Amino acid sequence: MKNLLKILVTMFFLSSLSIFLDPFYVLAEKEPKKIKSFQQEENQVRSQFKPKIVTSQTKKSIPLNKINDRQIVIKKKDGGDTLNLHKYEIIDNDVLEKLAPGIWMTVRVPESLHYDDELSSIHKLPEVESASPDLIYQPSYIPGDPYYKSQQNYLNKIDMEKAWEITQGASQVKVAVIDSGITASHEDLTSRLTDGLDVINSGPVRSDEVGHGTHVTGIIAANANTKGVIGVSPKVKVEPIKAGTTRGMSTTAIIRGVQHAIDEEVDVINMSFGGYTADPLLQDVLWQAYQEGIVLVAASGNDGTSAFSFPAGYPWVIAVGATDTTRSSTTAASFSNYGPHIDVAAPGVDIVSTDHFGGYGSGDGTSFSAPIVSGLAALLKSKYPEWDPSQVEFALQNGAEQLYGQESHPYVGFGQVNGYQSLTTSLSVMGRDTSTWSMDGAMNITAGTYNEKFNFPNDNDLYAFTMEYPGELSLNLSHRGNHIDHVMNVYQEVNGVIYELYSIDSRYEGQPETLSFYAERGNYYIGVSDYYANWSKNPYVLEVKQKLDQPERIYGENRYETAVQISREGFKDGTDTIVLAQGQDFPDALSGSPLAYEMNAPILLTRSHTLGDETKNEIERLGANEVYILGGTVAIHTDVEKELKQMGLQVTRISGENRYQTSAEIARELLRIQDRSSFDKAFVSYGHNFPDALASAPYAAQNGYPILLTKQKALPEEIRSIARDVNQPFVVGGQNVVSDQILRDLPNGVRFSGNNRYATAVEIIEGLDMDTNEVFVVTGQSFADALTGSVLAAIRQQPILLVRTNAIPEEMEALIHRNQPKAYTILGGFGAVNEEVGARLLQLTLE
Repeated sequence: MKNLLKILVTMFFLSSLSIFLDPFYVLAEKEPKKIKSFQQEENQVRSQFKPKIVTSQTKKSIPLNKINDRQIVIKKKDGGDTLNLHKYEIIDNDVLEKLAPGIWMTVRVPESLHYDDELSSIHKLPEVESASPDLIYQPSYIPGDPYYKSQQNYLNKIDMEKAWEITQGASQVKVAVIDSGITASHEDLTSRLTDGLDVINSGPVRSDEVGHGTHVTGIIAANANTKGVIGVSPKVKVEPIKAGTTRGMSTTAIIRGVQHAIDEEVDVINMSFGGYTADPLLQDVLWQAYQEGIVLVAASGNDGTSAFSFPAGYPWVIAVGATDTTRSSTTAASFSNYGPHIDVAAPGVDIVSTDHFGGYGSGDGTSFSAPIVSGLAALLKSKYPEWDPSQVEFALQNGAEQLYGQESHPYVGFGQVNGYQSLTTSLSVMGRDTSTWSMDGAMNITAGTYNEKFNFPNDNDLYAFTMEYPGELSLNLSHRGNHIDHVMNVYQEVNGVIYELYSIDSRYEGQPETLSFYAERGNYYIGVSDYYANWSKNPYVLEVKQKLDQPERIYGENRYETAVQISREGFKDGTDTIVLAQGQDFPDALSGSPLAYEMNAPILLTRSHTLGDETKNEIERLGANEVYILGGTVAIHTDVEKELKQMGLQVTRISGENRYQTSAEIARELLRIQDRSSFDKAFVSYGHNFPDALASAPYAAQNGYPILLTKQKALPEEIRSIARDVNQPFVVGGQNVVSDQILRDLPNGVRFSGNNRYATAVEIIEGLDMDTNEVFVVTGQSFADALTGSVLAAIRQQPILLVRTNAIPEEMEALIHRNQPKAYTILGGFGAVNEEVGARLLQLTLE
């Protein structure tokens, strides 16, 4: 055997440069950004990816020996003016021209000019989006023990023997290895290689002065020939791409290599190199490769740090950490970089493979973990050639063995890969994706809570939401796992054009993202994704809340407190008298509004057996000394009467044996107070339902007219005795509730009726020519708020409009359109009249 070298290899072509990268915080565009399609938007978001974690090194000048021939790579702004670069040498670069014609270019700074000054000047040009040094990444080697460890026990630890029973790879599957070259004559690599591309010399790959590329290639695809070592996928092809020498590897050389891999339609690209600087050009070309269906695999770095190394730090690249399988129990390798961007891990200690002298060597590092994952990816592509990169990554992660009891862990991602488990993973376990990143695939939602999963890597979900009315829109996005770092993008559709309004990513993994903003009427899209393109078996939770613009609203937590709030609004300076009605049933209270108005008294509500603290406190605030109880002791028990008397109040109870007698007694008390013997007008309403009586209450109260209750077919005698002296009775409701016979029995009777309670209310309001410039709005499905609010409505000389809890009846909408009220006041909480009704009222004022 030839002299072997154990290498603690990173082949991390690390420069001494490390540039500060700003954390990606909440972005709210000053001008909404117009987008052509959601797919294009995803492309732009990915190509403009910025790492969150700021490296600890200080930004400093780059030594010229770390820069490829004093060159600068420039990206023009799309649509920008022509750059004036006459003082620089323009470097022909057919790869950049192919990547993005007229956008990317390379220039060389002459020796007569100061490189850093020129770089800074170019970066500040308004036509320039980015300007970066063409960096050279230097390899770092640490010699190891000069003996050969023949065991490849780490392959047993990831179940490769069982995996090979399924497949050893297909010859049509190609893995590109962008590295230091290859020793093509190695006996364990014969028939496994294509000619590849020597980026440096523009020809086929003939050499490997460093040895790193040969070592990586053997891990992926060394022959199963009973000699030396065996690769993870021994029957696939390797496309060697030599992009580095002993001097290092430049950014533009790597770009040429990736572009060659795209042109050769490889299935996997292995990148066992990295540096702590994100490069916009490399981002662009790797995203292009990903979109072409190429699985991208990169080593995460060997500095034991949480700093991002690139290209592993890009979300669409599978970032590989290293494990140590030489111990009694497998753990993360001590040197392996860590963080939320780590996707999987693979053995990285004592990894035996081919060397560039024709023999074998062993080495440590994530550089040797990455090709294990690339080899497994090649096996998956051999078995499932139709799978895209996200499906391959899912199988690798779903089949991985988690070493730390979590779904994903910063040191090993989803765990140490397992060949057999990955090859037997079914995509059906991914679950059905209910929303996709397109207008047609967006899931339509309303305000509420939604549980959805990131089903696979790079899964972006899109939700369509319509603001029927303007108001505040609040979003909360959370996940119980510690590896999901949510991103929310909010878009608005205006005249068929989509604009991005917000991009929200103000927090880190495991923390919720929130956004509240004022939203006009219209269609919105909510994009949900993970910053690191991770997936999870556990759902995320998207909460969507809206607080719509509302008219003035007077309400409390319940009907009793609402009555108190109405009293406070109408009687701010207090009053001597109150009217007390039962809050759980309506008959005795229906006729009380005119009496309360006549006595300058609010109507407060009580429970049957107890007064309630809210009502008691309001009575004390008002400074009242007299109370009228409406109804008998069944409706309001004597216990309540005792409470009132203990408060020092004079109590008068108005009641009869039934609702009709009580109605008549209230009318007689009203006559007594008015010092009259009869009424000029009166309202006659059905006594077994409340809406008709309540619709007439404000008008009746402000004019001192009684509300008399009747049976359906005949006037009760106690009512008849009062009604026969009325000059003009108003019958409220259709003949199904108050018969024509009753109307005939009443002299000069006039009927107000409609097809339903809402139409009847409209007939009353318009038939009596009530002023609708400002109106009150109450639910027509409950009596309490309208009853207590009728006194306030009478004080303000405003009608009461009846609505449903969740809709405005068409009869009421028509009235509003005809009369155009200028202001609304809703009586009752959102359980009585919901937000949508309130918002609709405001909208009607604009129509």
